[in-house]
Amino acid sequence: MTAFVRRYIAAMGGEILEDTPSYVRVRLTPDMDKDLMNRPFYWSYVEQFGLEPVPAVLTLVFDPDRPPPDGRGEPITFGSMRLAQLFRSAQKRGRFVRLYEVPATSPASEPAVRLVPWLAINYRISFRCDRKKERLLPVGVNLETGQVAQGFYPRIAARPFTPVMPPHTVVAPWSLTLEAAVDRAEAAVTATVAAEDNHWARDALARLAEEQALLRAYYGENPPEERRNELEQRLDELQALFTPRIEVDVVNAGLFYLSTPVATADERGELAADT
Repeated sequence: MTAFVRRYIAAMGGEILEDTPSYVRVRLTPDMDKDLMNRPFYWSYVEQFGLEPVPAVLTLVFDPDRPPPDGRGEPITFGSMRLAQLFRSAQKRGRFVRLYEVPATSPASEPAVRLVPWLAINYRISFRCDRKKERLLPVGVNLETGQVAQGFYPRIAARPFTPVMPPHTVVAPWSLTLEAAVDRAEAAVTATVAAEDNHWARDALARLAEEQALLRAYYGENPPEERRNELEQRLDELQALFTPRIEVDVVNAGLFYLSTPVATADERGELAADT
């Protein structure tokens, strides 16, 4: 949690005024202030009249037993409103990124380092019935070769990246459009879902049948019309609750320009395993 907050501040460009193991005091950027401080009238006024904005200063306390000397600050704990705001802001501002891998130092006399473009998409697969299970599926598509790599982001997370193109580098040409790359990524997701053991769905349908039988037994074979309408409504509710379904949505995505190769799903024989 502490690491997330510090990464968020760095990524958003906040100015750290005090930094200790137990708390951090930061001057927010305008975007951070808009996301976190709930001051829509202030920002409307500033932008309408072209005034110089004065973003707020926020103190985030990680250890309540060691607060700042002035006693000011907001505790950051799982479930706190402020942490939820930080999560929402990070998701809103970071749904799509463009990053370049920083290659090993290359003298100007040597050929420029070639950066290969990859489209990375982090999917969330939700298996839903009266219970819920989720898994993340990071997929990468090489825009030069069309190859697909599952478990993509964990494979590159430790690499050094920068939001600006490093000097003495060139970008490899694309052979795929983004639309074609998304199609390949979605095909990989479909294959992964199809390979899943569907025992959870069979179990859900079995529980549905059991609940329906109990409900019908409770209302009897020939209930009066009013009770029959009530029975039908409750049966519909059970159907909606227990019917198994799979939902897929995109958590975030980005373009990553890599100077070193990534083993693809085809090369590793891990099309459905390494996620």
